[in-house]
Amino acid sequence: MALNILCNLWTSFNIINKEGQVRLISVPMGEQVKEKMIKCFKFVFISATIVIIWVGFIFAQGPNTFWTKTYGGGGNEVGYSVLQNCDEGFVIAGYTESFGAGLSDVYLIRTDSNGDTLWTKTYGGMEGDEGWSVQETFDGGYIIVGGTQSFGSGNWDIYLIRTEPEGVGIEENGYPRELFYITCCEPNPFST
Repeated sequence: MALNILCNLWTSFNIINKEGQVRLISVPMGEQVKEKMIKCFKFVFISATIVIIWVGFIFAQGPNTFWTKTYGGGGNEVGYSVLQNCDEGFVIAGYTESFGAGLSDVYLIRTDSNGDTLWTKTYGGMEGDEGWSVQETFDGGYIIVGGTQSFGSGNWDIYLIRTEPEGVGIEENGYPRELFYITCCEPNPFST
């Protein structure tokens, strides 16, 4: 059908006559132009087919996966940051709507090297609270930065939480978003 459409193409020209009026004139294309267009169409069609098959083949072979885990309850849970610990386990920071005190709470999950849960902790108040990034501190605890609607002075404020190694909260501070920023740097500023 596509070849049929190509074979029936017309070329259009705008022509201005002696009176200054613009007229559209359509002229059928010559046979040589039709043949070139058909060859071009076949080339594009075959090339696109090869690319689609190649991309499908590449993406069909996923990377090797050692394990896959899910964490959470009946509500929404989102992980924003993951960190591998010295013992090759992991800590995940995000938020949970299934557990905790409010609409959403900071969710800290500690796992072993196989992704099996060692412990989970939630932090927050009655409104929305989220953990966006986590770093390990010099004593094996964690520092979490996120956002809070439960504490502070505005709609969303920076939420900084310092924990012991088992995730027990030591300090929870809400800072106005405009006044406090954490950036990545080496060495870790929280380990001094």
